[in-house]
Amino acid sequence: MDLLNKIFGITNLGISKRIRQNFALYFPNAKNIEWTSQKDFAEVIFYDQDIEKIVRFDKNGNLIETRINISPLNVPEIIQKNLNPEFEIMNCIAVHSNESVIYELIIRDKQLIRYLATSDDKGKISTPEPL
Repeated sequence: MDLLNKIFGITNLGISKRIRQNFALYFPNAKNIEWTSQKDFAEVIFYDQDIEKIVRFDKNGNLIETRINISPLNVPEIIQKNLNPEFEIMNCIAVHSNESVIYELIIRDKQLIRYLATSDDKGKISTPEPL
């Protein structure tokens, strides 16, 4: 089995050598790295400059998407401005893919009911859906 793994560049976690090399190129300062392998992609959770990130690569080693955990204080101003004032931002993840950014927002109302909403980089916010 080790011979096959070496031939195909697969580690014991099922993550190819090419994926690991590309990851190292994109994120040379990554720390606390945790890999998982799915059917169509490999996912890695790690910290880069003390910011939690989740990155997905396709099976050929191409970067598909980067998810970055953003403090509610650092959510783009246009999104904060366009959010209904009845809601408070609890959590935000910026999803970078195909040269675009979508923001996934966990928000709550005054009764502390949580919702999921998304926003594009222009501040257009989707209708919040209860969690």
